[in-house]
Amino acid sequence: MLSQPHSDPETIKKILARQVTSPVQWETTVKTLLSKGLKKSYELGPGKVIAGIVKRMERSAEIENIAS
Repeated sequence: MLSQPHSDPETIKKILARQVTSPVQWETTVKTLLSKGLKKSYELGPGKVIAGIVKRMERSAEIENIAS
């Protein structure tokens, strides 16, 4: 169930609390999105920390920063 999109409301309800209290699976999530064809993403807020992390995983990833 990790790093996969969900559409079933019951499944979402069951995993929501666990997602809030568990470690973030950031690398796995980004790799899954890239493997499913993610072409462009956006980083909201000041700085480019997330963009840097993603670029280290996939140099061709396109990330636009939208500062607040």
